[in-house]
Amino acid sequence: MSHGHHGLDLDLVTQFAKNVQAAGGTDEFWHSGAKSNKLARKLVKFANRAKEMRSVFHLEPGFNQDKRNEWKLFTDSPKEWGDFKPKFVELSPEFLKLCEAVDSGHMEKDELLKRITKLRHCLGQRHGDAMLKNRHRMPADVLHFKLLLPRTIWGGKNGHYYWAFLSLDGPHWHMNFIRIGKICDPNNWRVVVCPPRK
Repeated sequence: MSHGHHGLDLDLVTQFAKNVQAAGGTDEFWHSGAKSNKLARKLVKFANRAKEMRSVFHLEPGFNQDKRNEWKLFTDSPKEWGDFKPKFVELSPEFLKLCEAVDSGHMEKDELLKRITKLRHCLGQRHGDAMLKNRHRMPADVLHFKLLLPRTIWGGKNGHYYWAFLSLDGPHWHMNFIRIGKICDPNNWRVVVCPPRK
């Protein structure tokens, strides 16, 4: 069990907050109680902390699906380990144009790597591994999207480039790979990013 600075057990507080919500307690209930009750303010603080921690993942070295026995690793996330909190953004028109240029052969490998390196806030395959390790922390608002991890680029023997992505197959999340430039419906996709903390 984890304990907070005020001697309250975080797991118990989290469970209490869930029970209140299940019983019909709303955000207004919490905020109105916090204005007049010291304990309620502590409960709000710890419940918010628990919610924040549920969306944090831990990056570790290495790939769960190491493709180097069949593909060449062209580029990957520079950071080897540490905690991160992902965000999920729409594919911009500029991003889609980059994909098309790569797949059509109108962009050389060096130019591709240069452009992708500039996408420094984008996350890669190892971030996806960390997210799969804690599937229960995946936010509900991305369940219907495929989550692209463009910071890791693989080169196939056929001369094409590939990205990893996460998708929901039935009740479970899985990692798959897609050829750059073959994203048919951008509305079904989100790019996984992690902007620097301010």
